[in-house]
Amino acid sequence: MFLKLGGLPLAPGFLPPGSQTQLTFPDYAKADRAGTHRALRAIAQTLADYVLLLREAGADGLVYVVANTTSTLGDSYWEFAAPYDHIALDGAAGIPRIVHTCGAQAHPQWFEDFPLEGINWDTFEPTNPGPDALTKKVFVGGVSAELLGGLRPD
Repeated sequence: MFLKLGGLPLAPGFLPPGSQTQLTFPDYAKADRAGTHRALRAIAQTLADYVLLLREAGADGLVYVVANTTSTLGDSYWEFAAPYDHIALDGAAGIPRIVHTCGAQAHPQWFEDFPLEGINWDTFEPTNPGPDALTKKVFVGGVSAELLGGLRPD
């Protein structure tokens, strides 16, 4: 989510709508690590405040999508995403929170100590564990992305 909000490429050559930059997240982090953390904290706090308003307006729950962050950032996820995901999820305290970790190398077990109630990931993707990978959180099931992609609108 943070990459999209920053207008950064999600993958080489894949820019979010309206973005003109070819700079990547690692480019920014290398050029100004402290500034990158300040920006991420501001984004996370804004999301937490927004989620709090949604909760106060009657939202029944939150699905927080961690779109390919674990595979894109790898081990640097713990520095550049995890602390900020915690901040955003804390804003939804008091309502059910589900994290969806997308794509390959989803690492659902990374989220077991996060402030949330359930975790969803593609258990059909060969690099991901099966639904029995969790020990502390509820597995929220789904269907194969290939199956969904092959369905006709009718």
